[in-house]
Amino acid sequence: MEKQKELIVDKDIDTIKLNKFFYKKYPLLSLSHLQKLCRTGQIRVNSKRVKFNETLYSGDKIRIPPFLTNLTEDMVEKIGVPKELQTKLLDSIIYQDNDIVVFNKPQGISSQGGINIRNSIDKILKAALKKEVYLVHRLDQDTSGVMVVALNTKTARNLSEAFKFQKVKKTYIALTCGYPRPPKGFIDLPLITDNKEKMIVDKVHGKQSRTDYQLLKRYKNYTALVQCSPLTGRKHQIRAHLSYGLNCPIIGDRLYAKDLSCEKDKNFLHLFAYELTLPGYGDFRAPYPYWINIK
Repeated sequence: MEKQKELIVDKDIDTIKLNKFFYKKYPLLSLSHLQKLCRTGQIRVNSKRVKFNETLYSGDKIRIPPFLTNLTEDMVEKIGVPKELQTKLLDSIIYQDNDIVVFNKPQGISSQGGINIRNSIDKILKAALKKEVYLVHRLDQDTSGVMVVALNTKTARNLSEAFKFQKVKKTYIALTCGYPRPPKGFIDLPLITDNKEKMIVDKVHGKQSRTDYQLLKRYKNYTALVQCSPLTGRKHQIRAHLSYGLNCPIIGDRLYAKDLSCEKDKNFLHLFAYELTLPGYGDFRAPYPYWINIK
């Protein structure tokens, strides 16, 4: 196992914010990844845990994980964000002002950067917009649809609070194996992490989780379009609730769908974030993907 590395704040520096220090030294490190490293204690200052916006002083000793030594300035051109990904996200923008960017997230791209994640939404947008972006919520890697990021810390704080206290309405559409019964209602099952990937129902230790749902359309092959509105924000909430609560797993869901006799196109998760209602902004909708046909 590699040993932790240590940096020392230069004597010529009076004070500097930790995030600015890392941005200058490791330009490929996204802000959200830096926050995660601080939150998990992988970055420490003078042997103490710190927040990403901690003030650093001359002579401070910063402990960093070994992999960061490879993310140096001279690697930017070699492993920077591909132009085609930047263009793809710029073309997907639904709304933009000085505070937020609302866009249609493509399927297959992680929202947040991390170890072993080459490209992510935060990193791609940062490169495409040439400015810092702040994640205020996340969509699973395999989920496509409407997503919002903030462009400054004040807006990020306000939107994060809105998501935390359920002031943002989120609407998804899923293609399920099976017809939900009853066709309209809610699922109230407490969820907890079983391992690093999967969520399970645990009525003793699980966190309260509620999802409202409504059948939109039935198909002859025992599949259905189901509209879902999560009132809480648990990991994989809609996927777990449709599977455990209604026995109608989402087609293409490799975690929560075991044996689907009605699967036809199971190469991707058929879950789409259709609409976001943001306080002070209103409704934002992403165009339907090809597999949604409500006519």
